[in-house]
Amino acid sequence: MRTRCASYLLPIGFVCVLGAGAALRESPPAGTIGVADVGKIFDSYGKWRDMQKLMGDRREIRGKEIETLASEVDKLRADLEKLDPTSKEYVQAQGLVIQKQALAETMTGQYDLELGRSEEAQYKGVAAEIGVVVGAVAKERGLTIVLQRALDAPEGSWESVLYADPRCDLTDEVTGRLNKQYETEKK
Repeated sequence: MRTRCASYLLPIGFVCVLGAGAALRESPPAGTIGVADVGKIFDSYGKWRDMQKLMGDRREIRGKEIETLASEVDKLRADLEKLDPTSKEYVQAQGLVIQKQALAETMTGQYDLELGRSEEAQYKGVAAEIGVVVGAVAKERGLTIVLQRALDAPEGSWESVLYADPRCDLTDEVTGRLNKQYETEKK
């Protein structure tokens, strides 16, 4: 009978030790949620604004290059119409029009692709920076979760947080830190 009792007590004791170990583990505090308006952070972040301006300048330069090519094509077409369609000059001019038009189309596609990739890489980089700073602020405040206040979609903005106490909002603190870091980087 003794061996029977001991075999029942062993699992119970083991469970008690496991339970005590679980109680000693640190559990996350309850109710520690913050919010951040990521769109506002992007819009207020000096580095992002500078990147957007630079991308806009690059797009403008590329646009002017393509406009110049398009003007050349238009001039060549006008000259083409003045020529006799049966002449050698007409065939040569027509070949040049086709060549310049193909170049303009290729450049447009290439520029759009390059600029799109560049913008995407910049966005991902800035989003990662924002994520690091949000994480740091959340840790300092003892938060376990940070929700994005609004989500941007092609149809418009969607409020994902209906209410949050202003003390839970990390937006301004995150933006301030990012801008301070950026000013230090620029020096």
